[in-house]
Amino acid sequence: GQVRAKSLNERKQARMRASVLPADFEAVTDGLKPGTEVQLFTNRNCPFAQRVWMMLVEREARFQLIEIDLQNKPQWFLDYINPDGKVPCLVDVSSKNIITESKHILLFLEAKYKDRVTGNIVASAGEG
Repeated sequence: GQVRAKSLNERKQARMRASVLPADFEAVTDGLKPGTEVQLFTNRNCPFAQRVWMMLVEREARFQLIEIDLQNKPQWFLDYINPDGKVPCLVDVSSKNIITESKHILLFLEAKYKDRVTGNIVASAGEG
């Protein structure tokens, strides 16, 4: 039989059923830096990704930024992270859960780092 590429809808449905990364995921990225707690798939021009980045800094999370070129999205990003091709996306390293949409990511980070409220962002926002 002929092998056909999965449609975007089929990839979305597969992603919704599988909330964790497949075992071979690290083979298609630069790998994890030691001590990384979460990976943020981002684009520096995306305001939604910027607010997630600010929360990560404020909570002193150990995170790795992975820049996605939104004009030329890597196939592995579409296959493994977000078939919609949108950023931000967050991967929790310990559970390998994938969270998309900034509001869901912020709620996840609020719960994960509830004991790490530093006030770094608020304090620096008032300076100057």
